[in-house]
Amino acid sequence: MTYVVVPEGLKISVAGVRFAVSASAVQVASGWGVKLNVVASTLDGKAHSLSNPKSGPLAFAGSVLRKGRSEAEPFGDERAGDGEQEISAEAPTKFHRTWPAQGVRVLGAGDSLDLQVALWGLGSDKDSRRPVKKFCHVRMQVEKGKPRAIIEPPQGTSK
Repeated sequence: MTYVVVPEGLKISVAGVRFAVSASAVQVASGWGVKLNVVASTLDGKAHSLSNPKSGPLAFAGSVLRKGRSEAEPFGDERAGDGEQEISAEAPTKFHRTWPAQGVRVLGAGDSLDLQVALWGLGSDKDSRRPVKKFCHVRMQVEKGKPRAIIEPPQGTSK
């Protein structure tokens, strides 16, 4: 896997596919969340297959540190369903996902988010798909005004 940090976000190349990933803070109810936008295109001219369960190809895990608390609240996705999304050789494939999921408390003033992002599965076809566990990492701290989501390579990887 290779990572290139660009002004728009992060470019990740893995298994013949380049993912251009960007993260932005979005207002959710009375607080904040994060929206990840992904554009996937093939590098090798061949079609590829993404696992696409109910919540989409991206898997989320991480923690939220609430203002005034010393312990972070961990969270993680439960996989439901098993669809497939093809990354065609002809045109880029776009998908997105927003955190938090329904029923999870949004970020308020003084809260910070540590979001680990993975792909449920990527391969040249359905049978060869494997999870991409360390896809990218998003940090966000809510202070005054609109927060900024910072996307970066996962910790422990080289850029």
